[in-house]
Amino acid sequence: MESLYKPRRPRLLISSFDLEKQLRRLAESTLGAERGRWPYRPLSTSFPVLNEKIDGIRNGIYVLASAARMGKTTFALQMACDLLLKNPDAHALFVSLDQPARELNIRLVAMAGECHTAYVQNPTAKDVEKYDVKRQTGLSKMLQLKSRLTVVDESLGSLGLADLVSFIHQIKGRKKKPLVVFLDPYYKIRLERQPEGMEHRSERLMSELRSLASAEEIGIVATTRLSRGAGLQRPTLEELEEQPGVLYDSHVLGLLYCDAFNNGDTPFLEWEWGTDDVMVPIFELDLCKNKMGAFSGRLYYRFYTSYSKFKECSELEIDNYNRMLMNLKVHDKSDPIVDETGSCRVDHIDETNT
Repeated sequence: MESLYKPRRPRLLISSFDLEKQLRRLAESTLGAERGRWPYRPLSTSFPVLNEKIDGIRNGIYVLASAARMGKTTFALQMACDLLLKNPDAHALFVSLDQPARELNIRLVAMAGECHTAYVQNPTAKDVEKYDVKRQTGLSKMLQLKSRLTVVDESLGSLGLADLVSFIHQIKGRKKKPLVVFLDPYYKIRLERQPEGMEHRSERLMSELRSLASAEEIGIVATTRLSRGAGLQRPTLEELEEQPGVLYDSHVLGLLYCDAFNNGDTPFLEWEWGTDDVMVPIFELDLCKNKMGAFSGRLYYRFYTSYSKFKECSELEIDNYNRMLMNLKVHDKSDPIVDETGSCRVDHIDETNT
């Protein structure tokens, strides 16, 4: 079947793949003038531990998967915002196929200023003294990103792969701008010849997106759902069997989960005095596929619901949470096996890590 993504060149020349040129380009990217430029230089995230484990964001496919209500949209949105704050030459395109842009803009202002989302949405006189400075700080930070962050929703109609390619070309122009595209969720992008079933749609879309990331030298961060019932316990790769494209075409794949949503007695829910939240849930990000580094295992994040923001736990805290999780598993044989890194493993699809 003919690809929907058509490169700008009318045809391919075998000379473009000359080995000498490729080796010269490799030397330039590692030791020469190109070393500090995108895509040879990865973009930093605001999560230092995640940044180290996956070596930043490059021109590849990064997938965040979770059940409903598990924070994948907010995590991706925060990554988009923080990437721009950490990398002044970068651009981000956030394509929302699930929520209107207005809701996402409220969250962006709230997380940037650490201001209560309710006040950002509806400023009230009684809370001016407590929140208005934070709200103005959030607005100011986001206005600084107005030329580098674009949030697109479906207010003008459904969005297809051709629309996505057009957006990318409009943002990049002729310059080699570092660009990261966020797709929330990826599987709602329309294809001209829409395949039947999630399995075929996943394979087709992820194949197209991987080609797009390589040809256009962009990073793609995609969110996706897990199979029904996955949110009742810690997810494994089995919950993605209906999306083989995600399993095989992604470079980094993380499963996001929060035990506090299912278990009121969980130790992954902490008191934090002096905040609007008081009770702060701990989210788990299981990096079960990582072609950008050697690490596989769990990272942990505190989530502040009031201003919709994740804060990464330190390496020491990660070790403590992993030990806590292993101790819990000793007494709970119904959950998947967890290794010393805190990562769930499923034997019959381990080849996705190769």
